Amino acid sequence: MRITNGILINNSLTNINANKSKIDNLLTQLTYEKKIQRPSDDPIIAIRALRFRSTLAEIDQYLTKNIPDADAWLTATDDAMGNISEVLGKITKYCNEAVNGYYDETNKNTIVEELKAFRSQIYSDANADCAGRTIFTGYKTDSTLTFLENNSNKYQITQKFNADSFDKVSKVYNSLDITGINGTNVGGVDIDAIKVPETVDSYRVRLAYDGTLEEDGLVITSQNPAQTYTTVLKDSADPSAYRPGDDEVYYLADTGELIFGANVYNDLMTAEGFSFTYTKEGFKKEELDPTQYFDCVDITDPANPVTYTNRNQEICYEVNFNQMLKINTQGKNVFTQDMTRDLDDIISVVDQVITVTNKKENLQKLYDETEEGSTEREKVQKLMDLCDRELDFVTENVKNAFSKGITLYQKHQDMVGLARADVGARQNRLALCESRLEAQSLTVKNLKSINEDVNVANVAVELDQAQSIFDASLKSVAQVVQKKLLDFL
Repeated sequence: MRITNGILINNSLTNINANKSKIDNLLTQLTYEKKIQRPSDDPIIAIRALRFRSTLAEIDQYLTKNIPDADAWLTATDDAMGNISEVLGKITKYCNEAVNGYYDETNKNTIVEELKAFRSQIYSDANADCAGRTIFTGYKTDSTLTFLENNSNKYQITQKFNADSFDKVSKVYNSLDITGINGTNVGGVDIDAIKVPETVDSYRVRLAYDGTLEEDGLVITSQNPAQTYTTVLKDSADPSAYRPGDDEVYYLADTGELIFGANVYNDLMTAEGFSFTYTKEGFKKEELDPTQYFDCVDITDPANPVTYTNRNQEICYEVNFNQMLKINTQGKNVFTQDMTRDLDDIISVVDQVITVTNKKENLQKLYDETEEGSTEREKVQKLMDLCDRELDFVTENVKNAFSKGITLYQKHQDMVGLARADVGARQNRLALCESRLEAQSLTVKNLKSINEDVNVANVAVELDQAQSIFDASLKSVAQVVQKKLLDFL
């Protein structure tokens, strides 16, 4: 093949351009410190770069958004539980002091006021929120666990019970009534006709709410064995309200109680569970929303009833690759109606002591006003004896109520403690995920750098070599270009 001068020149120019292209590529790599500028430069590096960047983007989503949001939610939950646990602890301590005689007969009104103050604090953190979303209401983060104001809605509530739902309640019967008795007419009082105060113990199940709708003939349904029991409507002030027949169940709508006869009680104690459906219309401020706790139907508008089904509602965040973490705790696992209902029982018996004590003080004044040895004084003395008997009963009930309160509120504390421990475990798991992701992020960044970034020192050396080769090629080409055909003749 004949090599002409033109061929030499063209080949030389081609090689010079190739050298220049290499210098340009090395200069670009040195400027941007990246191996490639476009996918076509090296498709394998480009594909790996996309994978590493996609992985880093996911890790960044977890580390900068999902995990901080989840941690904020869990922290807010833990703080709220800490507050409620502190309140319950104070109530337990208070009950313990009352049982041990720290509070005497002279400060009963103070006792009631302190108990009522505790009652208002119990649900103070039930509506806690995180970034405007309530944390104890499941999926309904735009609603509250308790009513923020008096509510007139009407709900048909189905509440489920088991053997642990029963407790024993002691009531004083034949309470002494001295209304209208004074120094002028006490002599005409028929003492023998006055019934002697006594106590009656009853088996009780307490509903979540008092002031429920008065409905006669409501049915209790037990499971395994399947059995139904028809209730009889009673008022708590009825003398027979806490004295049902052995096969009877009384429904006290005003206090929200079911009072069981001995045979019914025995049957239900061996059943797997039982349920009772009742109606509640109108809720007070700070009462718990029944839709968060029970299967119920909003029948405020009878033509358009709304059914609510009680179920677990877990809000989960993805905190790592294919790893979900539950961040919420439902209010029903922390705040129960019994927390305030138990306190209401204590307040009720303390109020009874106050009432009977005031009654005794009035009788003492009447006794002092009567003449010694008179018939009036004798009758007042008998009234005082009856009043002392009643006072002994209610005082014993108060002691029992405070003793029972210690156990009940320790259980409430334990329940909150378990829920809080679960939150703590999830926080630890979240912290572990964060630590792993941070380590993973460093690893992926290192691999990404190895895949994409150039070694600046090596590139600088290569650039210097390429520049030297380019200069040499220019000199060589200059020699070739200067030669003509005549120079070879």
